[in-house]
Amino acid sequence: MIEILTRMVEMPVLNKRRYQKRPLDNPKKWVVTDTQLGEIVYRGNFENVSIACYNLNKKFYMAEA
Repeated sequence: MIEILTRMVEMPVLNKRRYQKRPLDNPKKWVVTDTQLGEIVYRGNFENVSIACYNLNKKFYMAEA
């Protein structure tokens, strides 16, 4: 189950965030990559990857604040 974080956190623009989502060869499969480490951290469908990417970024930038 994926938790949705509701606390407001200031984050950079989408293309500057640490975690990015991108499609794989199959349009139904997406991944979240860590731009600093160059690793795939999550795989799934678009909806789950979108939520996971958002939550990973939110947790990362919450820890920085």
